[in-house]
Amino acid sequence: MITDELLVMPNYDKEEKILRFIHNNPDRLNDTFKNGETMLHMAADRGYALLTYYIMNERFNAEFWGQQSKQGHSAETCAIASSRTAVLVVMLHFMRLNDKTKETAELLYDRIPKRLSPEAYVRFLEIEKNGKAYIKNIEPQIQKILNAKPLITFLYEQVGCLFNHKIQPAIVEGREIKELLLATKKNL
Repeated sequence: MITDELLVMPNYDKEEKILRFIHNNPDRLNDTFKNGETMLHMAADRGYALLTYYIMNERFNAEFWGQQSKQGHSAETCAIASSRTAVLVVMLHFMRLNDKTKETAELLYDRIPKRLSPEAYVRFLEIEKNGKAYIKNIEPQIQKILNAKPLITFLYEQVGCLFNHKIQPAIVEGREIKELLLATKKNL
């Protein structure tokens, strides 16, 4: 079971942190939260299109797709209920690629206008119209996130370079910026 610490991370970069976490711990993709939701449910509910793409690209199959939370919600239901239009486009993309879910994809597509607000449906149609370009653009965004250094490592390396210190990035992970700045100030 996934600890709920992922649910309480600050929102500003939560998708990126979760994406890195899943990338570094691929065995955790099948875990569930206490409420029975999977990572895909969470990504769909919060509108994390990049995370949805990553999860579906790594684990998509008919059984994975059909998982429901304890409340009986599927990932698609979460995306529709939260009007997560970009997530719906990603889901439809993967569903249409799989022979076992092609028919379900078309049923979902037919239900979308009835379930989304008019404004959300217009947004959905705009993204869907450019769907191939949108999907093609997701992979480079994910790679950029996965290849980026965590901010704290980057800052400490830059400070270390200014003062000619040889800094080991592994030492830096998990330390607060305040600690790092105090350590740097002591070395001045």
